[in-house]
Amino acid sequence: MDYYYILVIFAFSLVCVFIIDKLIIIKKLESVFVNLMSDRLHLKISTAKMTILINVLIFLVSSGVLFIFNKHEFVVYNNYSYLSDALLHGRFDIPNMPLYLEQVAFEGKTYMHFAPGPSIILLPFIAIFGMSFDISIISILLGAANCVIFYNILIKLNINNFNTRIWLTILFGFGTVHFFLAALGHSWFLGHIVTTFFLLMAVLLTLNNTAKKPFLNLFLAGFCFAFAITCRLPVLLTFPFFILIILFHQKRGLKGLISFGVGAFIPGFLYMLYNYLRYNTIMDLGYYLTFEKDKKGEPGGPLQFKYIPFNLYSLFLMAPVWSVNHPYIYPSLNGLALTFTTPAAIFAFKAKSKWYLIVGLWISIIFAAIPFVMNYGNGMAQFGMRYSMDFLPFIIILAAIGLNNKDNTNLSNLKKALILFCAFVNGWGAIIWNMGLQKF
Repeated sequence: MDYYYILVIFAFSLVCVFIIDKLIIIKKLESVFVNLMSDRLHLKISTAKMTILINVLIFLVSSGVLFIFNKHEFVVYNNYSYLSDALLHGRFDIPNMPLYLEQVAFEGKTYMHFAPGPSIILLPFIAIFGMSFDISIISILLGAANCVIFYNILIKLNINNFNTRIWLTILFGFGTVHFFLAALGHSWFLGHIVTTFFLLMAVLLTLNNTAKKPFLNLFLAGFCFAFAITCRLPVLLTFPFFILIILFHQKRGLKGLISFGVGAFIPGFLYMLYNYLRYNTIMDLGYYLTFEKDKKGEPGGPLQFKYIPFNLYSLFLMAPVWSVNHPYIYPSLNGLALTFTTPAAIFAFKAKSKWYLIVGLWISIIFAAIPFVMNYGNGMAQFGMRYSMDFLPFIIILAAIGLNNKDNTNLSNLKKALILFCAFVNGWGAIIWNMGLQKF
């Protein structure tokens, strides 16, 4: 039955692609965009202005779609807002945090156990609007920004077909669990969206080997990378990608690595200082304390080999739940496997490019996946596998390379249908969650 569900939606996606392909207005719009990118019109509109126009359009369309799929209710799961408010009042503990929000106790004080990065982003908004500020607004805006950044990463990867870049941007922004996370914007989900924003910025800056000030560029890349770590610690393990790109793509040698490292030191040092002032150690004990609370009396800590089978099952095989009642098929609160949410990721195995790019991406994926597959929980409650966002951007970059036609022709209708299928599934997840129909 699970595979029947896949075939039906894929067939529907293929029909949609066929209809879109035949619509005259779509063809005219596509023709306009192609002409806008042509050398003839570049005589009238500069490349810089054209790039800004396209980025603005992608941002507006993406934010509009995410807004439509938002529930339009105040997000009460706003852990990060409470830390922002505490910081604005000069303290790290949160004595007024509601009991329904995840928290940990240490030496008689209550702390938010998430990494603090997203709370730093929220500081000006909480300062201006107070605790009534809806954090899903930031989730939608940064989710749209992530689509823009990914589009520009595709340019740096020499994916030169405009039509292809748009489809691949749709794959990342709406054909992955990123769609669901950005649209809903609860605290757990906002953490992933902020992480992805800074991680993609680090990737984009590191791939830019034509910057006028290359070492300042790498300094900023390092800063963004470390800020991503202050949002989700596991992304630290994506460091091999950045090292290989700096050494072999940028060819900046030790000086480039030092520039990147100095940039990374600033958020990294502040994160360690924040931990020391809370826990008397530079290590973030939040996740360990959460494990002790959730698994009382169980030895071994939050990362153990015994959790690997279930997490691998979650990542690759966890299917939707079937029911005799409407709407007949539901995502489980435990999540939905990447196999179902983003089957286009399979094209990552077809990626061919410079060795250091492919090796850097794969090593970073494997390293960053280790904390997920060994963790005592798979991330529930969720749609898809939210922990996969720690490495999913690298998977989709590989998939984009694999999907792209080497002769820079448009993607085939089958590839477009696969991307639409991914978008339908993740949009379905957001709708089901908004309706409260997800099941255990």
